[in-house]
Amino acid sequence: MIIKYIQKLRHFSILERFKLLKYTFGNILINSVSKNLIKTFELFKTLEELGYIVNKVGKMNIIHFKNQKILIANNSSDAQVFEQIFLDEEYSPILKLFLDMKIEPTFMMDAGANIGLTSLYFKAHFPHMQIITLEPAESTFNRLTQNILINNYTNVINIKKGLWGKSTKLKADRSFRDGQDWSFRLVEARPTEQTLFESTCVQDIISDYSLLKIDFLKMDIEGGEDDVFSNNSNINWLDKVAVIAIEIHDEFNCRERIESMLQKYNFELSHSGELTIGINKILVP
Repeated sequence: MIIKYIQKLRHFSILERFKLLKYTFGNILINSVSKNLIKTFELFKTLEELGYIVNKVGKMNIIHFKNQKILIANNSSDAQVFEQIFLDEEYSPILKLFLDMKIEPTFMMDAGANIGLTSLYFKAHFPHMQIITLEPAESTFNRLTQNILINNYTNVINIKKGLWGKSTKLKADRSFRDGQDWSFRLVEARPTEQTLFESTCVQDIISDYSLLKIDFLKMDIEGGEDDVFSNNSNINWLDKVAVIAIEIHDEFNCRERIESMLQKYNFELSHSGELTIGINKILVP
């Protein structure tokens, strides 16, 4: 194969052949490196150029970002999540809403918490806010737990469950999007199938923790919103939610139904990037 390739270079000068060989084998090497690893490398480079410190701890790295410590894994989607939350500030419209209206949120539910970066983002601004996180994948949940611990946040409750329309058993479907740890989806398991995850619903969390109000509900559950807002699900809990941000995955053709349900519960809707943002006109003046 190499000989045939070299023969194809006979039309070029020695210098041009060298450049083409360098280009070809350079691409081969690049393509052999995972996109996650490259993304992590690029993130660390950017952060260090901005003056932030990145320390290696075993197989993990700790980013010292402003007043927080953030643990991420190298060969994972953690770097992409970090970029979305902290550099692109995906949730800045909600933060701006609270700050502009001088609202001090006291409770947040982070459904699809991943490694906890959205919770950390809001904790940086509202340190006294109580948070319940939901994340079903074990390795991701472990990093979520560590991120809360290393920042000494004691008023955060982490639940290793997925959010669904009801409490049930779920299994993983890794055919969703790129199949990475930030985008695999859950589907309900049949009684005869092996289950890997448990789910809960918003109503059960409200009941279990005697919640009177959810100031902010973040929902990024990779298609699970289709079941949370199914026609058979109880969504009366929306009366207790002041602000909601959902990443609606249009692959499941559920956007029109979800937005219609939110509007029926007095939510004024807007869109920012991939987020559908709802403001409860009764709870938020």
